Amino acid sequence: MNKADKAESLFRTGYNCSQSVYAAFAEELGITVEEPAVRTEAYYQSRPCVKACRRAAEILEEYVKEQKRK
Repeated sequence: MNKADKAESLFRTGYNCSQSVYAAFAEELGITVEEPAVRTEAYYQSRPCVKACRRAAEILEEYVKEQKRK
């Protein structure tokens, strides 16, 4: 499962957009999957934005891969 798929899956289980993206990269960021829920609970609380979540995850995934190559 790539990061975009993971972010979408998390979104569909109740995480909001920003939480989903952060949580998809939890391992790379050195945090637990639960931490993004606490960190972003006050933000972005309503509208579904699956496409935006997926695109943000794709961009971050590309960046992480590029940094690992260096």
